[in-house]
Amino acid sequence: MKGNNNPNVTYSKDDIFGVLKTINLLVVSLNSIAMESVDNPKINLANEILTFLQENNMLDRLSSIREVLSEAFDTTLGDDDMDELERAMEDIEYWSAPND
Repeated sequence: MKGNNNPNVTYSKDDIFGVLKTINLLVVSLNSIAMESVDNPKINLANEILTFLQENNMLDRLSSIREVLSEAFDTTLGDDDMDELERAMEDIEYWSAPND
């Protein structure tokens, strides 16, 4: 989408249902894994989370969500050579290794 200065964005219900299903899968499952790890010392929390993420293709699914949500935003580059989303995401502090 180019040149849209409207402060509102619109999505189809089907798109939002898909987004919410993936978010619910992630949130409920991570909570279940965490709670099980509290009750069961044999559960390796990091391993269970990694296995869940891999077996459910969560990175691909989250990437698809990002794509769906991003489609509604203006991609016109401003004077700063960034589009609307790049500017909005500029201050995110991404994970880095503890020694970085």
